[in-house]
Amino acid sequence: MKRYMKETSGYALVLTIIVTMLFLMLSSALLAAYLSEFRSNKYLEERTKALYLAEAGLEHAIYLLEKENNPNPPEEAVELFPGYKYEIVNLNAEEIEVKGILQTGNRTFSITLVAIIEDGKIINITTKTN
Repeated sequence: MKRYMKETSGYALVLTIIVTMLFLMLSSALLAAYLSEFRSNKYLEERTKALYLAEAGLEHAIYLLEKENNPNPPEEAVELFPGYKYEIVNLNAEEIEVKGILQTGNRTFSITLVAIIEDGKIINITTKTN
């Protein structure tokens, strides 16, 4: 019995080290996957907010076209909330170009919508991510 115990001494320590290493590798892989998914969702959220801002600017531009014969867009970007604004870049009877701008911290994310108008109706809207 003593001979068996001498040969097996230290196996618990080796087994504990192996299990701990496997646990750490699995944890780091899960953390990396989580961080990647978080960044992806944050990008999608910012893009969606910028798109909504550009759509709000497009609605404003359409309103100006319908209410005025010779509309003058605002000279500066319209800020709805701090960091949330849109800018009407081009406004005429053939084309409307609007930029939605989202500023979060030191990052700026913008989307430009270009609407082509024919016979008083929008026939095409193109989205550009900047």
